Amino acid sequence: MRLINWVEQGHTGKRPCRYCKISGVNCSHHQIFTNYFPLTLPHDLPPPPPQNPVNRPSYEPSDVATTLRRTDDEIRLDAAAAAFAVNDNVSKESGINGLSAAADIPGFRLDRSFPQEFMHGGAEGVVKLLIKLFKGDNPKSVPITKSAAWRVSDRDWTQIGDEIEEATSMIPSLFGREMPRIDKRFGEFTAEDLFTFVLHIGPIVLRDRLGEPFYSHFVRLGNWMRKMMGFEIKREDVEIEGKLRKEVYEWVEEYERCVSLENEVRKEKKNDESKV
Repeated sequence: MRLINWVEQGHTGKRPCRYCKISGVNCSHHQIFTNYFPLTLPHDLPPPPPQNPVNRPSYEPSDVATTLRRTDDEIRLDAAAAAFAVNDNVSKESGINGLSAAADIPGFRLDRSFPQEFMHGGAEGVVKLLIKLFKGDNPKSVPITKSAAWRVSDRDWTQIGDEIEEATSMIPSLFGREMPRIDKRFGEFTAEDLFTFVLHIGPIVLRDRLGEPFYSHFVRLGNWMRKMMGFEIKREDVEIEGKLRKEVYEWVEEYERCVSLENEVRKEKKNDESKV
């Protein structure tokens, strides 16, 4: 049973998080309507409409656990406000349409009584989208990523598919299913395949194929995901200033620096070409 009824379902909704109030932005001016959640807003966003003159601010990574954090009381108040509102503007602002009957279980807190859904948020979200970025799978991004430093060539992906196929051909099925070829059947990857790639295979096959600093950034992703899936996690590591939290914060900030670096390189190339 769904505990919270969201205005937009899934991890790409405008306000999809049950733990914090972070809001997504999209690149509709580039005909890309999927919401994403950068700490720093992109510079090429069009001006906000007059009826909504203030765009969301830029964030610090720790804001999602402090100033942006939802509380149980706030979630219940937002749900009640949406239920009695005369239009859907209230629910769109909070992202919440209402609550299910399960929310009335005594002692149940909507902000902390259940864990994050790591399979979709981690594997099907972060890992899958990052690999698609390396592959240039998004048709709208092809003109940009074919020459980008984070782009791994089609020829390399074919070789990677051959290497994975050869390396895993003799592994008994008891240890896991056969991984589809990443160059031809990436759409068939399950969360298990994605986790296997980021934790074990990717750091090997992408070495000397994925440029820096993107390769080191990818390896660090696997490092903190491995710790999150450990049998034991120390409480002090997941506190606001905990070691594991800081690793994730730094990874997100580094991702945005990597994207900004590539954008600057692309601008410099464009300026050089215009001078010729």
